[in-house]
Amino acid sequence: MRVGALLLVFCAAWLPFYRDWRWVASGDSLGWFEIPAGAVERQWWRSVLSVRGAYDQFTYTQVIVDNVLMFVFGPTFFWHRASKLLVSILGLAAVAAYFSMLLRSPWAIAVMLATATNFIWVLFSYVSYNHIDSYLWAYATLIVFTLVVRQPEQRAWWVLLGTVAGFSLFFTQTAWAEVAACGIAVTLWALITRRWRALIQCGVSSLVAGFPVLLQAPLLMKLSLYHHSQPVTDWNYLWRMFWAIFSLPLGSAPASVGFYSHFFFWPCGPLYLAGLALAAISVVSPLRKRLGLSIAVVGLLLLYFWDVALFAVTNNGYPSPSPKRTYHLVALQAFFCLLPLYCAASVTRRFPLVSRGITAATFLGIGAYAAVNLSMFVLPEPRFGGTIKDAMVQVRQRFADHKVLILDRRSAIRDIAESPRSVLNLAYELAENISVVSSLDPVSAAEACRTRTILCRSNYAGDGIAEEFAAATEFARDQFHKIQLYGIRDLDCFECTTS
Repeated sequence: MRVGALLLVFCAAWLPFYRDWRWVASGDSLGWFEIPAGAVERQWWRSVLSVRGAYDQFTYTQVIVDNVLMFVFGPTFFWHRASKLLVSILGLAAVAAYFSMLLRSPWAIAVMLATATNFIWVLFSYVSYNHIDSYLWAYATLIVFTLVVRQPEQRAWWVLLGTVAGFSLFFTQTAWAEVAACGIAVTLWALITRRWRALIQCGVSSLVAGFPVLLQAPLLMKLSLYHHSQPVTDWNYLWRMFWAIFSLPLGSAPASVGFYSHFFFWPCGPLYLAGLALAAISVVSPLRKRLGLSIAVVGLLLLYFWDVALFAVTNNGYPSPSPKRTYHLVALQAFFCLLPLYCAASVTRRFPLVSRGITAATFLGIGAYAAVNLSMFVLPEPRFGGTIKDAMVQVRQRFADHKVLILDRRSAIRDIAESPRSVLNLAYELAENISVVSSLDPVSAAEACRTRTILCRSNYAGDGIAEEFAAATEFARDQFHKIQLYGIRDLDCFECTTS
């Protein structure tokens, strides 16, 4: 009941900001809106079971299922983002459900809250990428795997485990790390305990559920290698990526947190290291019992290092960890950050006042942590986005009562801003106050100054735009003042002020 109420609050708090400029991330994300919008309008361009979905890297099924509200209420950007939030809260519900099987109340809620208010989680909950669905399938797999271990005589759990694993093949690949780990573990356990029939049922149900994807496995592998390099085998690179991914929670000040940098800030880092150490010593049964932990904590430690290693191998040769993979670690990292406090509350249970005080202090700390994370969205530094398309949405919304004139010679940019069929225009109504021109002269600049129009120039190299812009505004050089655009590198904008 409490989890449901908190998830409703999470959804209600974020839904009004569904179209905010802070999470446009337009570079390659809006296909996730365009494809289901076309499908609603009966523009089905592939089989619903095809592995050639968004950008030929995800299944068509995923794009459709993860935007289910668009099919119920209409192909609008609002229902696209509402669908994203629905998937996010289902993922959070799965996280809370899993940790409630391992931790005493209310610590599963603490893990969920620390995950839900993390900068990276909020970002992936709202940008148009469908990646956040990996949490739902990964933690659903962990939940059913736990039920199989606890009630191995119940064949239904074995069949359900295989079914969930099979269906996960249709969704974001980062979930496959948990699916594979659980598959290996349950196979070894079944072989050791001679549960042949249960293992066969699990395997068959997995094959049946995932059959459409498995049938297209050669095409899936071909597309994967086309869009990404093969797994890197350079040991120096792998170690560097492994350490970089492992170090993601070791940020210092909040300014160290970002899309391409750390995911947590102090004091989360020391708590995270302490949590890993406590999980490691939990291998010793008497210590584990003294700390009030289950053997599953050791399993989560192994799972975490398995995930880190897999994400290092599949990092596509990027110079730093890809956040489109490592976002999947946030819940486990939050768990290890909270584990020392959980153990402290467990050890002091004989002193209820102390134990409750530790629990209360933890939730107060999560509140402060949430406030800092959410403050990063108010005036975001260059943590993500930054393209001219992101910039157009930002100036469209921040200066909605001004006309905006952008100097850029590319016809594609003009179409993006002004075409009624432009995906970005459909989503953010850019044409309401943005125009793109291929040239600018002093007369046009003077008219812009008179009408309080925002003048912008793209930073597209090699086309003389900077020089032309400077010449057009030379007559009132002291009156044009640069506007700060947050997180933008591809566009500069100026406001003309007169005394």
